[in-house]
Amino acid sequence: MVRILEYRPENARDPWTFICGATLLDQRWILTAAHSMFDKHGNLIQKENMNLFFGDYDSYLTEESEKSRQPAEIIVHEDYDKTNFDNDIALIRIDPPLWEFTPYIRPICLAPSLLASRIMETNNNGRVTGWGQESLKSSTSRFMKEVELPIVDRQTCEESVDEDEGEFTDNMFCAGYPIALHDACSGDTGGPFAFRHDDGRWYQLGIVSWGIGCAFEGEYGFYTSVSRYLHWLRSKNVTVAYSSNVARRFNESQPIEALAFTVRSPSTLTVAAGSAVDLECFPNRGDASVQWFINNRPVRNLVEGVRFLPSGLVLHFDAIENSFSAVYSCEARVNDEEGEQVIRANFQLQVTGA
Repeated sequence: MVRILEYRPENARDPWTFICGATLLDQRWILTAAHSMFDKHGNLIQKENMNLFFGDYDSYLTEESEKSRQPAEIIVHEDYDKTNFDNDIALIRIDPPLWEFTPYIRPICLAPSLLASRIMETNNNGRVTGWGQESLKSSTSRFMKEVELPIVDRQTCEESVDEDEGEFTDNMFCAGYPIALHDACSGDTGGPFAFRHDDGRWYQLGIVSWGIGCAFEGEYGFYTSVSRYLHWLRSKNVTVAYSSNVARRFNESQPIEALAFTVRSPSTLTVAAGSAVDLECFPNRGDASVQWFINNRPVRNLVEGVRFLPSGLVLHFDAIENSFSAVYSCEARVNDEEGEQVIRANFQLQVTGA
């Protein structure tokens, strides 16, 4: 689990305020809810005003197991809808990465699509963890806690939502009890709804998103269905991990390599006029198509002295000129049984001298 704090200067006594939970996907990427990335005024929280804590249990103490990072980048899903919490998913990239995992700091696996569907159909239980409130009138918890909740069938979820309460979209599922028993609550948002597979690993099925109250009779908690975003995560070069036996059992996509660049030029280049320059962009998959762009416009015709090398993966300048200063982009694309994957690398090229 990851605990996320926001710096709020108006809280003079303790300006660092807990806002939500999250999960670690790999050494660089954190998964959380999109709505948690906005402040009370609806503005995206600046990365300088956010702290991430890993390996935390007691929020009042600094434990030996803890590590902290500030975000290097925050990515909110492009189609996040704050009016109904659709596409309520976001990523946080950390730098430096967490190169070493510990018993207290480990990445979670993500449920393959078919496995997630079967879990939904069989109404299994999942586990929610976080530092959220135990009731609407309480404060957030000092200690990380967990609760077991059953997945609810989609018809019951749909019927539980009144028109003025929200919207149950295809990108969500709901979980909880029909009576006032247990539930996720405020402060748990962004954290995982996870289950333990028979391979012994924990798989994240959902992200705590929204709900009506906490453990109200006839109300359920709503979760972003992570399996619907595996392609989106891969498009951001995030590791989507599940064990090979799960991939084989559910005929899933782990054996198919996620699209990424294995070799690329530096993102910023300053070169002297008259120099020979190569912009290199090599996808890791041979079935990827590559398109080059200059200032976001597709490259159609090249001027004299500029050409693609035979592979099409290197843009070569015989003797670069000042007028060639621009943003060059390489876009790789594949279409397979998993759908479409697209990644892009940008190169800021600055030519100096005459």
